[in-house]
Amino acid sequence: MIIKSSERLFVSGKTGSGKTYWIKSQISQLKKFILYDAKHDESYNSINATLISNINDLRLAIHKGINKIIYRPFMIDDIVFNEICRIIFETGNITFIIDEMAFHVSSNKIQPYHDLLMRLGRTKGIGTWNCTQRTRDCLHNTILSETDHIICFRLMLETDRKKLAESFDPLFYQANTLQDFNWIYYNTRENAARIMPPIHKI
Repeated sequence: MIIKSSERLFVSGKTGSGKTYWIKSQISQLKKFILYDAKHDESYNSINATLISNINDLRLAIHKGINKIIYRPFMIDDIVFNEICRIIFETGNITFIIDEMAFHVSSNKIQPYHDLLMRLGRTKGIGTWNCTQRTRDCLHNTILSETDHIICFRLMLETDRKKLAESFDPLFYQANTLQDFNWIYYNTRENAARIMPPIHKI
């Protein structure tokens, strides 16, 4: 499995199934990223990155050439999130990791600059990792059509599994049978999904 820093990912799984550990295992390979941590997940504290909580400090950090940033918003606000996406789009050559995307995306709503990142970000060297526990609720058509890689840990809701299975590959119907830290991987340029070995805790 090879994932380029400028590609689009959809990462899903119930709490505790291994999603965060997978993100942490991959983020160490990125030279430049912004991790949007709306849940204030303390497990991300072990990542060697600068912690930021407002737009002005984000602009300043980017201006100073700080390449690894965790953004933890004081409040969940679509306008602020859209501005973060705009800054990333204008900056270019960065990977944007959104955990949890359900705060700002639904099946019928996506912020304008998030949409732009998904559709045109590749031309500017921007990767976008859309991460969620609420799979079915977050699969906006732009996310569906532009995603390059699907990473799925255990999903218990049938509606979540059905959405992935019908959109990408029938193997996702089996996501409720996965053990913790096992996952299903699907590359949209390949023919079939496959179950992957467990990701190790970090």
